[in-house]
Amino acid sequence: GPSASRKPGLRKQFTSSSRQFAGWPKVIAQMDNYNPPSWGMLGALTFNRSKPVVQLIDEETSEILYTLRIKGTTFTPHAPKGRRLTVKAGIDAADTLVIEATSVDTAEPIHVTLP
Repeated sequence: GPSASRKPGLRKQFTSSSRQFAGWPKVIAQMDNYNPPSWGMLGALTFNRSKPVVQLIDEETSEILYTLRIKGTTFTPHAPKGRRLTVKAGIDAADTLVIEATSVDTAEPIHVTLP
């Protein structure tokens, strides 16, 4: 019958990747409104590619503070004050190092070239 032509495993792969991306647009909306007093802003990131994934990592704890797909090509990350941070970014995953040891106090705008 028609079901015999389906590739095995395709549905499984599709559901796992769609689950990973499902909540991201909502996360961005929340980030726009998320600005606790203990957080500030890093320098604006300008990318050569549209809608990259951006990840913020606390260097002291190695904790991933957030990973999200941005809209467009510019993003100014919210970040906790007084912490040393790593920013990564990429198209399908945050696999390109943008900057290490940055902080709210020292951050400057960055032009990011993704492969």
